[in-house]
Amino acid sequence: MGFQILPLPSRPFEHLFNKSTAELAQFGAIPYTADHNPGYPCRLRLADAKPGERLILVNYEHLKVASPYRSSHAIFITDGAQTCQPICNDIPTYLSSRPLSVRSFDSFGMMCQAALCEGQNIQPTFEQLLAPQEVEYLHVHTAIRGCYLARVESV
Repeated sequence: MGFQILPLPSRPFEHLFNKSTAELAQFGAIPYTADHNPGYPCRLRLADAKPGERLILVNYEHLKVASPYRSSHAIFITDGAQTCQPICNDIPTYLSSRPLSVRSFDSFGMMCQAALCEGQNIQPTFEQLLAPQEVEYLHVHTAIRGCYLARVESV
């Protein structure tokens, strides 16, 4: 079974690009400068920011569903980043370098299953959680802080 890892589109975040700290505060966002790698995962590029890159920490509703699982959380986006292409049947360092929580959801936004694993061992987890017919997609989060990282779908 194949899978693809989907980045967030950059368009909804473009109004935050190149803004001052005061301007970002109006949107509840905060600028950061990456000081190490890994550690600042950009949801638009599906890659960790390099030291010195400017990021924006902003709240994002990653699970807009009419179910009890509706959810938002803080995410990093690299200032000015453009959305990358989906990553097919490969695990980027962005995911393989950290402990992960993976949750499967059905078409009603209800969680089906969940698993914890080290990122370098994530591919079998994707395949296992995507296998049931009722599963529509997976959400991947950091296991420690719970931040949303990416959506995964079957291809």
